[in-house]
Amino acid sequence: MLIIGLTGGIGTGKSTAAKMFEECNIPVFYADKAAHEALEEISDRQSFSREKIADEIFADDEARKKLEAVLHPRVLEKMNLFIEEHKKQKKPFVVLEVPLLFEAGFDTYCDKVICAAASESAQKQRVVSRAGMTPERFEAIKRTQMPEAEKQQKSDFLINTDCSTSETKSRVLELVKKLKMEN
Repeated sequence: MLIIGLTGGIGTGKSTAAKMFEECNIPVFYADKAAHEALEEISDRQSFSREKIADEIFADDEARKKLEAVLHPRVLEKMNLFIEEHKKQKKPFVVLEVPLLFEAGFDTYCDKVICAAASESAQKQRVVSRAGMTPERFEAIKRTQMPEAEKQQKSDFLINTDCSTSETKSRVLELVKKLKMEN
């Protein structure tokens, strides 16, 4: 089974691309969802606030590193269960949507890596339109991520999402065909 990593910076369209892979009946693992579940598992539910935690970790590198040291192994465990489940089902490939794929070292589990890419202005516009997001929070998150150019250079494929949703979908479909031929 081919294991495909899908990464990209905040607001690059990786989640949109991941949903498009799902529409092609390709199983997708969402690392952010797994991280949120893991955070809920280890947090005191009475005082749990993702926004409060996010504000703290994006302002304090040491706090972020401590949290990642706890969360990443839990996400990895969930990811490995996902991979094993789909191997048993004899799926030809799966997609692992992991924003911090390279930063967390999860790329070592992938046979190929796809990077979603968008201009910084498109990223900012997409992110700031989300509930609870501000230009300052966008910049704080961006500072904690590997530079886009470096992610793109380390990837095997690039999906530029600086276009309409239908154009992005055709790019994803083209890539799915290519991956099926390689497998």
